[in-house]
Amino acid sequence: MAQPYLVQRQQIALKLEGTEGTDSVPADADVLAPAYGIEWVPSFKMYERPALQSSFSHFPQVAGERSAVVRFSVEIKGSGSPGTAPYFGKSLQAAGFSETLVTSTSTTYAPDSSAVSSCTVEVREGDQSTVFKSKKIVGARGTVTFEATKGEIVVARFEFTGRYVEPTDTTAFTTPALGTAPQAFLGAAFSMHSVNSLKIHKLTIDMKNDVQLRNDVNQATGNYSAVIVKRMPQASIDPEQEPAATMNFFNRLTANTEGSLSFVLGATPGNIATFTAPKAQIINVAEADRNGIRIENVTLQLNENTFAGEDELSIVLT
Repeated sequence: MAQPYLVQRQQIALKLEGTEGTDSVPADADVLAPAYGIEWVPSFKMYERPALQSSFSHFPQVAGERSAVVRFSVEIKGSGSPGTAPYFGKSLQAAGFSETLVTSTSTTYAPDSSAVSSCTVEVREGDQSTVFKSKKIVGARGTVTFEATKGEIVVARFEFTGRYVEPTDTTAFTTPALGTAPQAFLGAAFSMHSVNSLKIHKLTIDMKNDVQLRNDVNQATGNYSAVIVKRMPQASIDPEQEPAATMNFFNRLTANTEGSLSFVLGATPGNIATFTAPKAQIINVAEADRNGIRIENVTLQLNENTFAGEDELSIVLT
């Protein structure tokens, strides 16, 4: 008798493609663990056939274009060894980041507008026995949002769009060791516009990549792959209101002031992550309260640091 599939029994693997749009066949070494909130969301376009006839009955619909989105979250943590990429490194590359490794020293990620790798993403869902179902997208590229909340694990939330693949039966991946433990968002040395005394509860960095499908009628799905066509990275923070002499959020907005935004996660070599946006510009301020304390909900645009660009954000793991 068939067993029910369980939400808890999910795995996800991501592997960069050697040829765009060709299944790279993710294996055990490509499993992302730990991962959270895994979703595989297919999209189908069905075409009605509203032919006129003597009755109100319907003709069968015809399935047309199809694609799928995969969403998941990972922990921001180091590999345990400076200069060795973290387990989510390939995910960042397929979400529009370059990767620079310096042996025994650092791994740096920065936005990249060219040569962004495509990837195959595979979700496996298990039943109560040994049967798993494979759900894939190929030719995928995506976007990412980083979320840091006081006292919680800092996470990267990915969303990849790609070409739909029909699900098949399979077995489970072998889950890799979990490696280093993540650090909570505490003691973060947060700084904005050279002010390091701001009291925030949450920080979000959203790369806002615009991902579009490449149409191809030679494919059974109607799509070849997905591509990033632009990005508009923004950050949001929720600091307590400060005296104007300390931080005048409104004046910095109207004066078009740019300044650095940064924080550091962790203090142990091999598990330190430093986020830096050198030209963060306030583009909106909305007043609110947190437990009766006046706060400002501040939205910032992350601008290029130099004319060459690709430097509005850096993530350095040391």
